[in-house]
Amino acid sequence: MQRYAIIDTATDHVINVVEYESSPSSPPPGFDQGIIAVQSDLADMSWTWNGTSLVAPAPLPVSPLPQSVLPQDLMAQFTADDAAKIQMAVSANVPFWLLWSALQTQKDPMLVTNARFLAGWAALTQVLGAPRMTAIAAALGVTVTLP
Repeated sequence: MQRYAIIDTATDHVINVVEYESSPSSPPPGFDQGIIAVQSDLADMSWTWNGTSLVAPAPLPVSPLPQSVLPQDLMAQFTADDAAKIQMAVSANVPFWLLWSALQTQKDPMLVTNARFLAGWAALTQVLGAPRMTAIAAALGVTVTLP
């Protein structure tokens, strides 16, 4: 059996794909003269005809996935000096303690564009400094843009 794309010559679109045991000498029964059959093992109804060959549809654009960070990967970046600074900041600031506690209990990847992640990143930037947080972002392979 061979596969054939049935093409509407008025629109140049594949309107069906059929199988024949041998090469058809004319369009399948029931189709008018504006239809041609072209052998193809790949074509489907998303393909078109350019007058001489079948053309596959353009691939759909792929949206990049948002960057994310695993909480354990972020935690692994902190040094003993970072931990001491974070501990001091947490003891003096209840909202920062809440963010820090949320980070420690987080199991799922954190989107770097999420409002809570950005709030935590901003707090860490205040505590550890922008150069240190830039180095951490580079080590994690992400770009974090604070509003």
